[in-house]
Amino acid sequence: MFVRKGPFIVIAILSIPLYDTFRVFFMRVFNGKHPLHPDRTHIHHVLLDLGFGHKKVSTIIYSINLLIIVLSYFMLDMSIGLSIFILSLLIFSIMAVPFVILQIKNRKSE
Repeated sequence: MFVRKGPFIVIAILSIPLYDTFRVFFMRVFNGKHPLHPDRTHIHHVLLDLGFGHKKVSTIIYSINLLIIVLSYFMLDMSIGLSIFILSLLIFSIMAVPFVILQIKNRKSE
């Protein structure tokens, strides 16, 4: 059972850095910037901009990653394609929350 789900388990464990890197790379290319150009669009920078300290940001990211790993355990019986699709939707939804909050916060301060 677990042998066929190897890629899914790896994606679940590396979900936050994998999807954050993919999102940042895609957004830089979409905005006409070089994909390796440094900026402050990674999830940890956004959490820092929301006022969390480094330790709290690390704790938040680790907790979300642990939650994703636990939730992915319950998806092991699904087909791998459906599991990765659901996991991707879940991760992108969770990772969008800090960006939306920061955007709302910035609009209120204007």
